[in-house]
This record gives sequence, structure tokens and C-alpha cells, in this order.
Amino acid sequence: MTSRRLVAALGLASALAAVSAASPAVVRIEGPRRVETTEGHAVLAWEVDAEPDPARTFELQESRSNDFAGAERRYSGPDLAVFVSGLRSGRTWFRVRAVEGSGEPGPWSPPVVVAVRYPALGRVTALLALGSVVFVATVGTILGGHLATRRRSR
Repeated sequence: MTSRRLVAALGLASALAAVSAASPAVVRIEGPRRVETTEGHAVLAWEVDAEPDPARTFELQESRSNDFAGAERRYSGPDLAVFVSGLRSGRTWFRVRAVEGSGEPGPWSPPVVVAVRYPALGRVTALLALGSVVFVATVGTILGGHLATRRRSR
């Protein structure tokens, strides 16, 4: 191989390496595309198709619509997972992307929808009332037994 071809090959290889190093990483949220919960929180984790880079961060968006109109940033940082809480009843969509150290953002991941369905308010109220009755009856029984024991010991 002539020195001219070697220089051209090395130049092409270094140019390809520079282009691949500069391209933003592609991110995919792990797990099912739809998550259902009755607790109003979820753990979202993602994986990256590139080598680890300490300068890379991730941006997680949240939206109440699947077209991400009015989306808000829910997380920005280096972690590959996040615990989201305080979700309202209904459906919430999430997507994530890598942001390289240069500030160049990568493409958004396919969205994941978290569907939150809280127990019916009537059922919660009835269970709370029943628990209150049991609590008052227990305290009354304990106090009644204590007073009866004090009277007998005199």
C-alpha cells in the first residue's frame, strides 16, 4: 500500500471515528410501552446504544397528550432511571433523549404511557369510616377495661 493510500485510509478512518463519536446516542425506555398503576408512581429506566460518556445527560419529558403538546421536562441528569411520583389519574406519556456533552440532543425515544387509576373515592371513604369506627371501639374497650380494673383494685 502506498503512503498516499495509507494516509487517505487513515484520514477516512479518523473522520468516521469523529462522526460516530459526535453523533448523539439513541435512547430506548426499557419495559412495556404501557404501564398501569393504582399508586400514582412508576420507575422509568432507559438504555443507550452508545459507549458510556460522563458528559452525556438525559432529558425526560412528560405530557398529558400523546403528541407531547405542552410537554414539560420531568428530569435532566446523568442517571439511566428515574422514579416519577405524584402522577394524576389518567394517562401520562413519557419520552427520553440523550444530550451529548457538546449540548447536541439526540432523537426522542418511542413514548411510554403510564395509566393511573386510583380506587374510587366512595370506596376509600367507606374504608376510612370503617377504620375510624374500629379505632374508636378499640380505644373505648381499652379505656373501659382500664377504668374497671382501677375500680376493682381500690
